[in-house]
Amino acid sequence: MKPLRIILHRETDIYSCLALEEYLLTQGEEDVAVLWQSHRAVVCGKHQVALRESDWLYCQQNGIRIARRISGGGTVYHDQGNLCFTFIRKVEDRQQAIDFRYHTAPIVSWLQAHGIDATHSGRNDILHKGLKISGNAEHLDLRRNKVLHHGTLLYDCDLANLGHAIRGNETCYTDKGVRSVRSKVANIRPDFRPALPETEVWPDLAAYLAAHLPGAYLAPLQAEELRATAALREEKFSQEAWIFGYSPAYQFQQERQLPAGLLDIKLKVEKGYIMEAEIALDGKPCNLAVEAIRGCYHHALPLDDLAVLLPAGLALEDFLRCMY
Repeated sequence: MKPLRIILHRETDIYSCLALEEYLLTQGEEDVAVLWQSHRAVVCGKHQVALRESDWLYCQQNGIRIARRISGGGTVYHDQGNLCFTFIRKVEDRQQAIDFRYHTAPIVSWLQAHGIDATHSGRNDILHKGLKISGNAEHLDLRRNKVLHHGTLLYDCDLANLGHAIRGNETCYTDKGVRSVRSKVANIRPDFRPALPETEVWPDLAAYLAAHLPGAYLAPLQAEELRATAALREEKFSQEAWIFGYSPAYQFQQERQLPAGLLDIKLKVEKGYIMEAEIALDGKPCNLAVEAIRGCYHHALPLDDLAVLLPAGLALEDFLRCMY
């Protein structure tokens, strides 16, 4: 078995963490495990519509970042009570490369050693007492014959924030993107023995992997790896073109009765930009508002212009709630 380098990554910026994954996948030949956490973020799968999968206004108001990863699958919520693990390895047989249980088995064994009734589910999740505690996704790099597996682990996550942040609008978007499957979730901290603060959980898992996986060893990131990751963060993972512009094309339609009247909104969005729009209040076209938003990113509307251009009586706050 090849040696496995274990990295305890202390950076909590979500864009840096995702950039590190891609860097380690595309550079070098060693097998790697990365254990990490991030500040509050909604992380959507590569082929999802970011705005559909998240409550964009709630995230803005609560300092929750939106991010996109390079693997498929559904949307997850991160905070520092949510622990993340990444395995990257070289594969010889592409037909057997996607193997969720191969990667989650040591996580399940570690959890069981700490009193957690951890089991695999049929949906690539890890369950405890029938509730989801870990979601997992994989990405196969065919050119390099490498697989990236990453998962989340709800240790002491803010479940209220989780519920709000990924409560997307399921009915107003028409698209061919991947839709998330919602599951009932739970934290494991109440049942984890011995009780540990979040800061001690990852070192404990790292020690377990080093002791139980042949060839596993701990090694920090080197200066060049940190520089390359920082560059990739700026070039790709923090960019609107990746986070929102990579979303599949979609149409958005919402009709809602407001104090100002019946507001009807229709949008056609490509690469994150509003290409076509129709807005009417009680059947009367709002042409000035349409002209203001056409060509803008859907997530980045010109608020100052709209505050002036919306019809009299239509509050900007009400309008925005109808736009997502």
